[in-house]
Amino acid sequence: MSRYIPLLALAQAILQSSNIHLTTTGSLVGLALTRNESLSTWPASVSITVMLVMTIPASLIMGRFGRKAGFVGAITVGTLGALATVVGITSQSFSWFVAGAALMGFNLAFANYLRFAAVELVDSEWRARAISYVLTGGVIAAIVGPYLSKWGYHLVPQHPFAGGYLLLLPLFALAMLLLLVVRFRPPMVRPAAVKKSLSYLLQSRRFLTLVFLGVGAYIVMAMLMTATPLAMHHHHLGFEATTEVIRSHILGMFVPSFFTGHLIHRFGVRRIVIAGASLYAICIVINYQPASYWTFMSSLILLGIGWNFLYISASQLLTAIIEPEHQSAAQALNDFVIAAGTAASIGFTGTLHQFAGWRVLNLWSLPLVLLLALAGYSLGVKNPKPVR
Repeated sequence: MSRYIPLLALAQAILQSSNIHLTTTGSLVGLALTRNESLSTWPASVSITVMLVMTIPASLIMGRFGRKAGFVGAITVGTLGALATVVGITSQSFSWFVAGAALMGFNLAFANYLRFAAVELVDSEWRARAISYVLTGGVIAAIVGPYLSKWGYHLVPQHPFAGGYLLLLPLFALAMLLLLVVRFRPPMVRPAAVKKSLSYLLQSRRFLTLVFLGVGAYIVMAMLMTATPLAMHHHHLGFEATTEVIRSHILGMFVPSFFTGHLIHRFGVRRIVIAGASLYAICIVINYQPASYWTFMSSLILLGIGWNFLYISASQLLTAIIEPEHQSAAQALNDFVIAAGTAASIGFTGTLHQFAGWRVLNLWSLPLVLLLALAGYSLGVKNPKPVR
């Protein structure tokens, strides 16, 4: 195992913390600046949109110029974004704050590829564990992200929200230093032309199945996670209880990263995918029980663990079955579809919950869970070979 993997995990924690912080406070800042609830969610929405738009270019840029140049350049842009958010808050400018959120979304698009960068630093038998270890940064992010506004509350007098974004500046500097230390390996082969790679990949049944595995895992998780606060509100469970359930869910998503890679290495990716899909199914069964704090808590924890198993398995498979010259395009297309599918599922979940209800929403997820298990079974051969 490369000694640089912990550095990538810490960089992942820092960059993900910035996204969690923006998600946690962006609407509150937007509301304070505009006094308009309809505009308050624009900063987070713009950030996600920019991340989505940059997902494919980010992978292709790094395929052309290298991981280090891509990550360092993105963090530089993210630092400018953090500065812009501070300027926006202190000058009461909503436009500056939205611009800063957009630049932070640019940064996040590159940060999502840290797990693939880790794979390139290790031998093939360590791929799953490298991805898993990098995702442990999410545990730190789940703790640090929501607390940045509290820690920075008194840093900028009369503008309490500005302090949290000001704290991002030294954190981004630390992330840049960590990634400058890492000795990324140069590509073993020259990336194929984008048009050639996309044509090649879109004709590959195994690649399309692999993309379905990743996006399907995210869609089920995002739908049930997003609908849970609505369902808890419907059953008169308070905001504090909802916060605890969501926090436990986030920890469930990332704490297993400490051992998921070892499980894949020991039992094989096929069994771990089926285990992840099974945890999704158990989560849905629990959601059919009489609603209580503990049913929501247990189901969301299992949902998080199931997502971890499926997401890490899908990421490992992508590095194993796609030929090196097509990796940049494959990673770009894979992550773009995941981001787009997640955004769409979150956007429609509120409407589905309103018109269909909590139990029906869970029931509709079951066929997708079954298809995820079948996709993992078809892909998870013992020694996956690159697609031909």
